[in-house]
Amino acid sequence: MIFFSPCLGILVGAIAVFWMKKASRRHSKTDALVQLSVLLVAAYLGFFLSDNSKIGQASGILTTVACAAVISFRAWPFIVSREAIENVWATAEHVLITMIFSVVGILMSRAKLSQNVNGRDVLNCIILYLAVFAIRAVVVFVCRPFMNCMGPHKVTNKESVFLIWGGLRGVIAIALVLFVKSVQSGSNRTWPHDRDQQAEQITFLVGGVVFLTLLVNAPTARPMLKCFGLVYGTAADKYKLQIVDHVMMRIVRAAEDAYEATCLKLKHDAVDIIRHCSLLERLNDSSRATPNQLALTDGALKANAKTEQPVLAIAGTVNDEDVGFTLDMIQEHQSKANGVQDIEKLPALREVFLRVVQAQYWAMIKSGELPRKSYDTLVLIQSIDKAQDKLEEPLHDLLIVREGLAQAHGQCSG
Repeated sequence: MIFFSPCLGILVGAIAVFWMKKASRRHSKTDALVQLSVLLVAAYLGFFLSDNSKIGQASGILTTVACAAVISFRAWPFIVSREAIENVWATAEHVLITMIFSVVGILMSRAKLSQNVNGRDVLNCIILYLAVFAIRAVVVFVCRPFMNCMGPHKVTNKESVFLIWGGLRGVIAIALVLFVKSVQSGSNRTWPHDRDQQAEQITFLVGGVVFLTLLVNAPTARPMLKCFGLVYGTAADKYKLQIVDHVMMRIVRAAEDAYEATCLKLKHDAVDIIRHCSLLERLNDSSRATPNQLALTDGALKANAKTEQPVLAIAGTVNDEDVGFTLDMIQEHQSKANGVQDIEKLPALREVFLRVVQAQYWAMIKSGELPRKSYDTLVLIQSIDKAQDKLEEPLHDLLIVREGLAQAHGQCSG
């Protein structure tokens, strides 16, 4: 049944959400471990129940997807440690992918050494490799007009070529060929050739195509990006990297000034802390590492001036003239911000701003300023994602929040 798998996934996801809600104490390591166990069990139990079901042609993949959708939509307010869940699943993904590739490598070597695979199969593997990219080229160029209608960015010829060349085949194809091999090897049907021979040939062909993409396409992808000028994308992407570098420089300078101010206030040069803080690595073997000694040599006036400065002033000036902005500088920048390059930089500025706002939302959720289990908090988080989909338009995340809250309260009142 086509509806059985999603319904089973929704049921398993609902049970997982209920269980995670019961174990949602934020300061409990046991509850974090329970939530991880529930997520692992829900994922694999749903697939196992659906794949071994007696009701029709159930799909374990559809069950797992439906279960994940329910958990992602309903369980996020109850998650104790997002970092732990991300790290555990990333580790599980890496381990399982490594195991799959190792198994296929062993099977390919066995198939190559056996009599079921010969020189003709090697030629067929190369032909299949070329045919895969020919089919991908047809799909990309046929769908290109539709992709150009989905947003302001138009897919160029260089981008289309890289979409074709960068289409690596990996773990999904490998997993499917392992499944086909197990089905054919354990089947009682009468095939045109020997079942073991067919299974080894399919494993060799699919594994060979994957190996060729990793051997040929993967190493040449980055040189192709550089040749096409797509490494940094548009001018907005370059400007975004400049923004990140500029902000990091402000943070480093603020940390250095905070270190100096704190040492002068406590009248103690904490040189040992510089070795354990990456933001202070520029102070190594410099006179600024010992501000008290420097103050004694330069006079008490400089020491007093240092102690009167604010400890953290990332958004404004601390000591360097080129860190902050004066009113004249802002007016001059606004008068010049009418060119095409400045207009192209606006999406990058909006993206950086929205990411900062999103990080602040999550910090407020973690500190308890925003209630985790409130629908209004979900509206705030989703407003950033929706606003990032339309960076070419002016900032409208607050409008999305207003519409979402109005719709929610309207439904509640109705």
